Amino acid sequence: MTKAKSNGGAKTKGRNRSATAVKTGGGHPGDDMAMRALFEAGFEMAKNLHQQDRLYDAEAAYRQILKRDPDHAGALHYLGVIAMQAGKTLEGLDLIEQSLVIDPLCAEAHTNRGMLLMILERYADAEPALRRAMELGPNLKQAPPHLAALLTLTGRAKEAVPYWEQAVAANPNDADLHFELARAYASAENDPAMLREMDAALALNPTLFGALIGRSVALRRLGQPIAAIDPALAALQERPDSVEAGTELAAALLDCGQSEAAESAIRHIEALYPDDVTILTNLCGILQTLQRFDEAIEAGERAISLQPNCAPALQNLGAAYRRKGWTQRGIDMIEKAMEVGEPSAAAYNNLGACYRLLPDLDTADRLFAKALEMDKSNVGVLFNTALLAMCRGDIDTAWKYYEFGIHNGQRRPKFFVPIPPWLGDDPANYHIVVRREQGLGDEVLFASIVPDLIKRARKVTLEVAPKILSLARRSFPDAEVLDTAELAARGIEGFDRQCLIGSLGIHLRKSFDDFPAPHRAYVADPARAADFHGRLRALPGALKVGIVWRSSLVTDSRSILYLNVGELAPLAAIPDVHLINLQYDNKFDNVRGELAEAQSAGIRITHFDDLDTFDDIEGVAALCEACDVIVTIPSTVGHIAGGLGKPVLEICMIPIEQNWGKPRSPYWPSIEVVVPTKPFDKAEVVAMLAERLIGLAAEQGS
Repeated sequence: MTKAKSNGGAKTKGRNRSATAVKTGGGHPGDDMAMRALFEAGFEMAKNLHQQDRLYDAEAAYRQILKRDPDHAGALHYLGVIAMQAGKTLEGLDLIEQSLVIDPLCAEAHTNRGMLLMILERYADAEPALRRAMELGPNLKQAPPHLAALLTLTGRAKEAVPYWEQAVAANPNDADLHFELARAYASAENDPAMLREMDAALALNPTLFGALIGRSVALRRLGQPIAAIDPALAALQERPDSVEAGTELAAALLDCGQSEAAESAIRHIEALYPDDVTILTNLCGILQTLQRFDEAIEAGERAISLQPNCAPALQNLGAAYRRKGWTQRGIDMIEKAMEVGEPSAAAYNNLGACYRLLPDLDTADRLFAKALEMDKSNVGVLFNTALLAMCRGDIDTAWKYYEFGIHNGQRRPKFFVPIPPWLGDDPANYHIVVRREQGLGDEVLFASIVPDLIKRARKVTLEVAPKILSLARRSFPDAEVLDTAELAARGIEGFDRQCLIGSLGIHLRKSFDDFPAPHRAYVADPARAADFHGRLRALPGALKVGIVWRSSLVTDSRSILYLNVGELAPLAAIPDVHLINLQYDNKFDNVRGELAEAQSAGIRITHFDDLDTFDDIEGVAALCEACDVIVTIPSTVGHIAGGLGKPVLEICMIPIEQNWGKPRSPYWPSIEVVVPTKPFDKAEVVAMLAERLIGLAAEQGS
């Protein structure tokens, strides 16, 4: 609370009355005038003592005045200010209210009354007091910032903007006021003004902690995440033990696609505060971007064990359960978050994402719509709306919102580069770098659009995962193909535009007529493909079927999306069908155990010991080329086979966004989608697969 500075008070009728109330005991009128002058001189002396912070002497002087004139408004007012400065809030309020009875037009007294009422948290009474002060003293410097602070405290930060602006205009060299104005602009979603005022605050006080944090937030909100790192880092250096600084630095790094660095930043703070719920909640979110769902769940569960009713922690944990495949547990956790906290757009969004996986698309649609009613600019909701539209084949809505996945972290380049984005204009004069994003399967899927860009652009550089580098170079000889490390080392010189690979469809697949007729874009290693052709011909059965029966990420709940080895028996029993292992898993011991289980159950699946089906993508492509058909859940292997133009039967227990609700993949038309009429009905799926393989085997035999 700032100290009230006297300007002598307003010359009002009340003040004149207190000055002439001095009792002289009669005599010549000139004696009264002399006494009044002496009396006012004493009041000025008391105020001077007050302004010199000689509070004891000032208090004594004010009390001496009140002994002579109990109705002296100025002395009552400033004695109340001294009580306020001494922390005697109720006494100060009583004295100032007494002064206002005598002099109700004193703007400064109304200001100080409002300040005391704020201390007492009597906000409903404080607001009219401060507004009255501004009416009576429009040039008074103290009332606007206090009214602005009151509005902010009562959840009306947007309304506070003009009062903070008045305060800054009256005190342009006050860094704290610039900072408060910036915060108000943030609430009003005026991000450029927010950044301007944060910069003004830092120009006056370069180490102002709140402004360093605020500048980082503003830059992220303005889409400049790489610039946001420096102020966040400076804030952490200013206060190495600050949870706020550590989490903001992690957020800035995450927005730049530097998930590992973001984890390091949050781990630094976690080491200092291992039981801080905010840190654990943020860690849960970061680990999800790294697709380390088990660790994310562990962090989220630690958070709610410490604070069971923390809504953000419950929300993040619910999202982690969903991404792990535990859909119902995700729903339960998010609904609990909504019970203990205010239902929010984020909560409705997460709940809608769960229902999309049940699948209950109508309920998901209603939940997303509810979320958008609450927050029309929520990027997570908008991105999930795009995915839902894909499931329904609504291409206009899907592409309208798909870019929002970049802003909510679901779609990220592997590292940030300051190159302007390609926005769909004529690429003929551009050298465009196409960036990796999401997982390897999506990267392979969206590569179906790359040949169209190569035909139209002056030059294309394609960033790929290291393990598909040689396959991509052979398949796209007219493009410069670099893995992520090579692109980072090359630098940005010569690039005109960049585009995430998933964004190519927005510009080059505006309708389903723009998707390609059956074709192949990938080219397997001819020598390895020929070798596998020879090896497969030596095996019994006319139809060689490559098989991928599950994801590499399987949990009890997620297993409903996939087949297990025992459920392959009806396929292996089809005459002239021979199953070939193409299971994509970095834990081959798991695969080896499943193959042994299959063999003991009489299910014949051939595995080639010299092929690493997880890391040797060239070998996987060659084996796919040699097979007659591939049966797979949605997987990297299936997308590679589709890119080779091989017949693929893709098992989808529920509709998924990549297939746009179509019976064949629009991206790779050789992929036929196998969806049961009843979600998750494995028996129906296996029967559908068997029927298709019997037909293909008959064709192959003939």
